[in-house]
Amino acid sequence: MQAKREALRALFAGIPAVMQGGKPPIEAMEALASSTGPLSDPAKEQGRQMFLERLRLAASANQAGLLTGLMPAVQPASGRYRLRESVVIPGQEYLISGTCVENSQEGQDRCLIAKGHNEPTFLISTKSDAQVHHDLEKRALLMIFGGAALFQSRNRYASSLGAQNVAVALDLMKTAGIPVVAQETGGPQGRKVLFNTDDGVAWSQRI
Repeated sequence: MQAKREALRALFAGIPAVMQGGKPPIEAMEALASSTGPLSDPAKEQGRQMFLERLRLAASANQAGLLTGLMPAVQPASGRYRLRESVVIPGQEYLISGTCVENSQEGQDRCLIAKGHNEPTFLISTKSDAQVHHDLEKRALLMIFGGAALFQSRNRYASSLGAQNVAVALDLMKTAGIPVVAQETGGPQGRKVLFNTDDGVAWSQRI
């Protein structure tokens, strides 16, 4: 654990120099990858060894002065801005959620997980699946449709099954902390609901 902390500290310390056009901290990256193994899972250990081999090749190119020339020049940012840095550690399990898109580069995997054009959710997290879903619920919005009383008169709607269904749905969402942004319920007629998964727009038509 101490070796991993020192490797992370060295990696972060080398980032400002890279932003100014200096050499990338290949040695720190190699030390970080070495501190995470060996891994008990053979497949993960093989991936870690492949990553280490790529780092050694990058280190050789770095010593020869070839790696810096391959990296695009970066101009220092100006003005006020926010910066959040993240690091993906080899051998660590992550939950990735996003939109599956086709990879346009030949010779690579056919599919990529990316941020969608219409669905902005994209995350890489070390949290469990349940924790991630709990966090996403905080960003969720809800629309409620239905609750018609087809065989009840209007003055007896409050005691109908449709009214009870609407009350239960609203109570569940209140407990979960999910705000209701649209509601079209009740009445003596059924509804046909169309929902566009691209932009989250819904239409309701009584039938």
